[in-house]
Amino acid sequence: AVTHTPRPQAPRVWSGAAMSLPRQLQEVMKLGQATLEGASPTVLLAVGTAVLGLVILAYPKVYGWSAAVVYMVFTRDRSWKKLPDPATYERPAHRTVKKRIMFIRHGESSWNEVFNIKPKLMMPFRLLRAILVEISLLFKQDSVFLDSPLNHTGVAQVSELLQWIEGDVAAETNPYVKILRGEEGKSVLVTSNLRRAISTNLIAFTLRLLKPPFESVHVLSCCQEISRNVDTVAITPARSMPKPSYVDKARAYYQAATKQWTGLADPTLQFFERRMNIKGNTGSKGFGSNGMKRMLQFCNWAFTDPAAQEADTIIVTGHSLWFRTFFQTFLCGSENHFACKKSKMKNAGVVTFNLIRISPEDAGEPKYMIEPNSLQSVFPTEDAGGAFERSK
Repeated sequence: AVTHTPRPQAPRVWSGAAMSLPRQLQEVMKLGQATLEGASPTVLLAVGTAVLGLVILAYPKVYGWSAAVVYMVFTRDRSWKKLPDPATYERPAHRTVKKRIMFIRHGESSWNEVFNIKPKLMMPFRLLRAILVEISLLFKQDSVFLDSPLNHTGVAQVSELLQWIEGDVAAETNPYVKILRGEEGKSVLVTSNLRRAISTNLIAFTLRLLKPPFESVHVLSCCQEISRNVDTVAITPARSMPKPSYVDKARAYYQAATKQWTGLADPTLQFFERRMNIKGNTGSKGFGSNGMKRMLQFCNWAFTDPAAQEADTIIVTGHSLWFRTFFQTFLCGSENHFACKKSKMKNAGVVTFNLIRISPEDAGEPKYMIEPNSLQSVFPTEDAGGAFERSK
């Protein structure tokens, strides 16, 4: 019989770190056990209380991240049955009313700064920096990623819009400036419940909000962005006042130190506390919501809410995908508005149009459409490139 000699196997090689790891863990465990055995009940109680306190303080942030990730995975926020082309709607005069709407896109956000700006090679470093800031905000109702706030570039963009609104040249050349200032007709300020939109509204209309009748800004959850990303999940609970972000606070401290408001403290932080109408803040979007439902809720609010009914113009601060989807849905298919249907609005860009409501003859639902040929860029003006980004 032929016998086979087993082939010798090479000895398994372990690194010194790997071999010593279990021994190190055992030593750490023994040291911890000895420390606990020698500690007094008072010390143990203090340590336990501190650990429990940290867990309680971190729980809202951990829960918020968990909910946002679950939403990102399972949401159908961009899935719905498409409405008919508004060009097919009949518009009898006795059942048709219209309202002027102005859309303002928020300034650049911290999320955009990390993931969307160039150069892309620097994204890992931007991400690392954002993570470190996120860790520093662990015990606060604040975040770089969740309900992402304006960044410093976004604040500068919105400040430029404020300067344009309050400038003498714009008032002489643009008929919509006085509406934005609140000096012509009756208008109402509206914002999404996401913080970057709220900050944009409060900064852009700072001088308007400082003047009588000291109006409030309506916070509407139906204007929340259409996306699955965690930056579109609101961290402000339902019927609660939004809180300023770390960027808002840094801006306020800087302006107070430099006395940019003629010696007064920056009023934006006070606006967060006192000038928010939160009846429409129903909290963050849930699994039962989608973009179409929220757009229709806004349209209904624009014609049925008492504050909106009294206004000639509704000024809405919101988000690029929500706005673009709104144009795609309620503009007639024959309308040659390629830019607004295919491109995002520019950060801090402003457009205006007329929204039409067609009441049903029976118990059906009303229909909505954008009045043909009513869409215009306000800021930047058409001469300056318009309010929409160029298609790539």
